[in-house]
Amino acid sequence: MTTPHPSVEGLTPALRDRHSVTIFDPAYELRRDDLERLLRAAQWAPSGGNTQPWAWFVLPRGSEGHRRLLETLSDGNVPWVPAASAVLVAAAQIATDPDGNGRDRPLTAAFDTGLSAASLLIEATALGLATHPFGGYNAGELALALGVPDWFQIVCAVAVGAPGDVSAATDALVEKQNRPRTRKPLAAFAFGDRFGVPYDSTLTD
Repeated sequence: MTTPHPSVEGLTPALRDRHSVTIFDPAYELRRDDLERLLRAAQWAPSGGNTQPWAWFVLPRGSEGHRRLLETLSDGNVPWVPAASAVLVAAAQIATDPDGNGRDRPLTAAFDTGLSAASLLIEATALGLATHPFGGYNAGELALALGVPDWFQIVCAVAVGAPGDVSAATDALVEKQNRPRTRKPLAAFAFGDRFGVPYDSTLTD
């Protein structure tokens, strides 16, 4: 695990310690209770008007859905995703269904589904689980394989499991997992009265 950046030392541990793992234990199986806790975290995320415009697909390693997911992976994700205990796929309702239910607000739906995913990631970290949200898959093929209706759109996938043995991993995966964690400085995105003007120029990273 890479060392958290000094700027996050004051954050709550589940936020401070979250990082994207690429080396998973291929023998570890998620407990049903842990999976339920992750889904409860996703369930109780905030959403505009309490619309809860998300759908989650739970694809444990070895399941039919998991096999279909693996067939859609981009080359860069093939070496590590299969070892995770499960992949949870999030979709957002971007339009009303044939009966007129839901709202036609794709941007809000995507934002709310992102909040649901963030809640799941934080809860997983609190449980000591390893996670890695990723978008390296063919979304059209995956949506077809999972039977996602036209009024939903897949927005992300999250690999979940236990950290694996670094000594047994390839050099490429070790390098990817141990690369320094970086973020834009606060001054690049935290503005005051006008865009581009930092709200507090004394804050440094």
